Amino acid sequence: FVALPKVLHTIEVLESIGAQIDPDQMRPGMLRNQVGAMLGDPSFENLDTSRPVCLFVFTPQPGNPAPPIAVYIPAKNASPYDQMASAYNMKATFESGTLIAAESDENLAFAKSKLGMYERIVKNAMTEDLRFFVSLEDVVAPGQFSDPGMRFRTWVYNEDATHMAKLTLKTLEPLSLESLLMPESYDFDDIRYRHSAHLLFHGLLTQVEGVSGMQQFLREMPHFLNWQTTFHRSYHASFPNMLRLEKWWALQTAALSQYNPVRRADMQRSLELLKASLTPQAKLAEREDALPVYTSVSLEGVIGQWEGAVRDEQLRQVHLRLMELKNQVVFECVPLVEDYAQLIQEFLEQLSRLGFQSTKKGALPLRERTLVNRTLGRLEQLELRRLQMLEQFRQLDAKSAAGSGS
Repeated sequence: FVALPKVLHTIEVLESIGAQIDPDQMRPGMLRNQVGAMLGDPSFENLDTSRPVCLFVFTPQPGNPAPPIAVYIPAKNASPYDQMASAYNMKATFESGTLIAAESDENLAFAKSKLGMYERIVKNAMTEDLRFFVSLEDVVAPGQFSDPGMRFRTWVYNEDATHMAKLTLKTLEPLSLESLLMPESYDFDDIRYRHSAHLLFHGLLTQVEGVSGMQQFLREMPHFLNWQTTFHRSYHASFPNMLRLEKWWALQTAALSQYNPVRRADMQRSLELLKASLTPQAKLAEREDALPVYTSVSLEGVIGQWEGAVRDEQLRQVHLRLMELKNQVVFECVPLVEDYAQLIQEFLEQLSRLGFQSTKKGALPLRERTLVNRTLGRLEQLELRRLQMLEQFRQLDAKSAAGSGS
């Protein structure tokens, strides 16, 4: 939707911009007069300026691919705005001081049922000249309303930056790691090379080393005779040897056969996948003389009780799984998944800067223990958010089930 809380002021701003571009074509008051004439209210006496004018584009309804469009105009009386709607072949109704106009009787009935959304926007006082909210799932996913205040979360993220690469390599065989990193001159013209390189570098940027690792790799490349040495210096934490890198790339390319850019888990499945990612399987022995067996471990236990390289490796695996999970869960869960991944990445980065590590089992340096405790505090807040989201889903699911039962 688009909301204009101060219509007359917005018209003045547009006139001012137009006058700067072409003062001969845009004279003072011209746009105001045109809008007033279109509404049939030249002086805007019928407009309730204490509330915003809103244009809604709703999600298409089953059986009708065209999205319902409706305009909500705050007014003192239905006339003359209802006459304006009729002149533009639109259907209109006047409800609770708001004129609702839509393209058809069906869309008007649907828009009337959504009047509560407009009223919630009215209650959320706006100081800006324009508020624009869009949900384009194929491009970006914006934050949702946070009831009852209709406040917006500020996050916006790309759904999948590697969409075209995955879609292309799903039908064409991706290049091997050797062909990609040591290409022949003719490979540069191969569309597979471009998309494989895109997928590889995007994957490297999602590792624990992130952008800083890629910057180091490019910065130090001229100082070594081969790229392997530079790569090892930059990405030794995620890939201690080239065999690990080859295995990782093999998994990335194997997953392309199952790539589906449309399919995402529903809320219930998304929360289940997130919980499973936060409780990974690890080989543990209950006693020193016992064989290790796979056991579910908690992220809290790994951070708070494990030590050294074993802990770091387990956290990297969880981080990698969370980064993959972003493209599988329902959009509302993505910010929470990203926050978990960011917590792990920052914890590992800060650990690497602490320096001295104690060799005595069970004895953590004071600085490391402080970092662990601070990270556990942040993790507790994330767990609280996850449980709240789960509870909200259960309540909505129960209401839905009750409604369908009645």
